[in-house]
Amino acid sequence: MKISLLLILKEEGRVEFKKIIGNCLGHIPKDLERVAYFPYLGDLSGVKSYLVENQFPSQKRFKIQSFYKQAHNVKSEKKVILELLSYGLDDERFKDPFDRLNYKKKLESISINFWRNLFSLNLALASKNTPWLTQLVQNLGQTSPHLFLISGLNFHSDERRMVRDYILELLEKLMDRKVSGERIKILARKVSQLGKTEEFAEIGKELDANWSLSELRALFQNPLWKEEYFDFWYSLIVDRTSQAEVDGKLRSVLSSTLVEKIPFSQMWVFEYYLPPDEKVRNALYERLKNKWEKGSLLESYQVLEILEMAPVKTHLSKEVSDLNRATFQLSREFFIRLLNSGNSTHYALYQLYRLGDKQSDHLWWLIL
Repeated sequence: MKISLLLILKEEGRVEFKKIIGNCLGHIPKDLERVAYFPYLGDLSGVKSYLVENQFPSQKRFKIQSFYKQAHNVKSEKKVILELLSYGLDDERFKDPFDRLNYKKKLESISINFWRNLFSLNLALASKNTPWLTQLVQNLGQTSPHLFLISGLNFHSDERRMVRDYILELLEKLMDRKVSGERIKILARKVSQLGKTEEFAEIGKELDANWSLSELRALFQNPLWKEEYFDFWYSLIVDRTSQAEVDGKLRSVLSSTLVEKIPFSQMWVFEYYLPPDEKVRNALYERLKNKWEKGSLLESYQVLEILEMAPVKTHLSKEVSDLNRATFQLSREFFIRLLNSGNSTHYALYQLYRLGDKQSDHLWWLIL
């Protein structure tokens, strides 16, 4: 009940919600009432005053203030991204070196590689730096399919359309500049997959990012493309032929050397495929151990997903004591970390509720 009520606590439905709360205060937990009446003060000093006036214990005050600071950091990053989307793609805006320098400084304040690489395409085009441009397009095409789920900025529907329109225009611009058509098609389809909506699917359609089954089979054989985008080809072929053929395609591509060097963002394939070759498996296990101990939130999530493979969990549990715990415990700790990062807060809350974690402190993330 708490989470369904709090979901309307954003400013739009707040007045009506307070009236409902006021009519049933005797049945509403005190912690929910305090969150409901939080006044949306615009700075940290206002937050501190509200918490002191409402007699929050010091430990809880510090925790909520920390939440507020992190939420502010995420909002600031989102603001920069929306500003750069609004900046547009007109070549004239990137001719002046001083303007490019200011643009670059804004990029450097963004922590998510996808957005930094996406906006950097404009600088690579303006400087006519073909190797850098190619590398950026390649990196973007190797983005993890879990990116928006874990590093999401909770874009509103209008903002998502803004993102969609910007990316579509940018990709069409790259096509006009004779950047590798195959790479741009791959990136268009990748973004369509990341967006997971009909709106984003339009990007792939506009760029004609489709391949026949015979073309996909050939691409798994092509030395130029098969290793660089093996996970992408897998995502397209997996439901179009037999599992035996799909497994055979992966076996022909995956070697221990490749698994040791590919971007970790491509390792999601191992959620569905466990290599039969011992050397390839050992390379996989080493990558997973390293990322569990030192990886980003996105990489940790990827490890958790692959741990759903029972043989992987069994093997790694013997080598990493932390992974010897129940999966639900590992998941709960991860989603608390994700929630407290300020990114993908609604998804993190949903998963925590599914896991039975209904701490009232988590609800602050719905209004900060």
